[in-house]
Amino acid sequence: GDDDLIGPFLAHARYMMGSDGIYHEDGAIHPRQYGSAARLLGRDREALVGLGLEQVPELLFPGFSEAEAALQREAQWTGEFPIPQATGGERVVLARWTLLREPPDTPPRVLAILTDITERKQMQAQLLHAQRMQGIGALAGGIAHDLNNLLAPILMAAPLLKETVEDPESRAMLETMEQCAQRGADIIRQLLTFARGTPGTRVPVPVRHLLRDMEKIIRETFPRNIQAELHAPRELWSVVGDPTQLHQALMNLCVNARDAMPQGGILRLAAENVHVDESFASLDPHAKPGPYVCLTVSDTGTGIAPEIQDRIFDPFFTTKEVGKGTGLGLPTVLGIVQGHNGFLRFKSLPGQGTTFELYFPATISESAAEEPAEPPLPPPARGEMVLVVDDEASVRDMLKRTLEKHGYRVLLAAEGNEALALVERYASEVRLVLTDMLMPGLDGPGLVQALRARGVRLPILGMTGVAERVTIRNLENLQLETLMTKPFLTRDLLWALHRALEPGPSDSTA
Repeated sequence: GDDDLIGPFLAHARYMMGSDGIYHEDGAIHPRQYGSAARLLGRDREALVGLGLEQVPELLFPGFSEAEAALQREAQWTGEFPIPQATGGERVVLARWTLLREPPDTPPRVLAILTDITERKQMQAQLLHAQRMQGIGALAGGIAHDLNNLLAPILMAAPLLKETVEDPESRAMLETMEQCAQRGADIIRQLLTFARGTPGTRVPVPVRHLLRDMEKIIRETFPRNIQAELHAPRELWSVVGDPTQLHQALMNLCVNARDAMPQGGILRLAAENVHVDESFASLDPHAKPGPYVCLTVSDTGTGIAPEIQDRIFDPFFTTKEVGKGTGLGLPTVLGIVQGHNGFLRFKSLPGQGTTFELYFPATISESAAEEPAEPPLPPPARGEMVLVVDDEASVRDMLKRTLEKHGYRVLLAAEGNEALALVERYASEVRLVLTDMLMPGLDGPGLVQALRARGVRLPILGMTGVAERVTIRNLENLQLETLMTKPFLTRDLLWALHRALEPGPSDSTA
């Protein structure tokens, strides 16, 4: 930053502002180049020369007395302090004070050098924040396997329990439990996606279902003084994208809306089909003509002040209190929208509220108006034997209960070597192997390779509690039927088994 010599004159604990640290013996101060100090303080250079330091309040920082005592004691002092700016905000300076006692016949003087380190401090803060986010990503990746293994039995147990319960209230509680477990799994994937920037799978996303899910979250978890409204017509087109990222974008906007309405208000979610023409597309460099689905999140809150509206998408910029905002919410929303080849618009009036419009390229089809039905369960199995390999006892037990409930016979193994022994013992009966990838002892990839080396041609399905497939070595060479990420839904597991066994005979006695 700009360096400037500010030579205060020390006499009877009184400092005088000097122009460049050069003094005559009589203590007179002769103005010379005073540009950088004047700019740093936001003052006219002529107005600064000759002032006592006590007359420049910008330089009277907290802890000034302690710094002066250290200077008298050690003949030098170094520290940082903020200088408020007349236009708002502040600049941070690094101060270096040196006590000058030469020549001996003159009063002691102080050479003060102030260096503007504002940008340096901002870069350091951003670097530290980025490092913290990297640490969060590493932590999330390390615990994702364990967390997903904890959630997997819940997601498998809930459907089994619902089949045995007739009381509507109990079934509703089980439904809530299942949804919460699924959301826990989504949060883990979302954290990894944000912290590590990993791309998600792009699939057709039913926007109406996405908005209904968000409305339910608002009603169940937001303060009661916030009223949710939803407008999502049935004829909405689909959007091809990452469901978790789209959910995250909506969640970030809804949380901001909640925080903008501390006294309550209306939070409105809406969606509509929009044809963007050349004229409309010209208003945004990221927009292209064509069909879009516009998702709208609006509130009746405090609004965004006009003077900061051009900064709300800057990373780490936040108006929230320390500990209540990271400054990453809106930048993440913008990144998700642009990552889906969409664009974003917003409008806000202080005291009236804010509206965000997210435009995503749409996929038009004749069946777009129909809500995709939840796939039914496949036909029951006919006694096929499945070998389940997993080091988590709770996962093994719940898989056994689930598969036996749907007609399978099940063998259990805690790791690869035990599984190899069971395959050899029940060679004529085992029809499929369902194995975890990360296990102590012989892990999943090692088990698959050992089976292939022995000439076993059984279909093999993989399971992993790690949300990123790249962490599993040699995945492409394993030739798995599929790799399922825990926690998975029971219907997804049953369909995966059914598809893997369908090409061959389904009678285990053959």
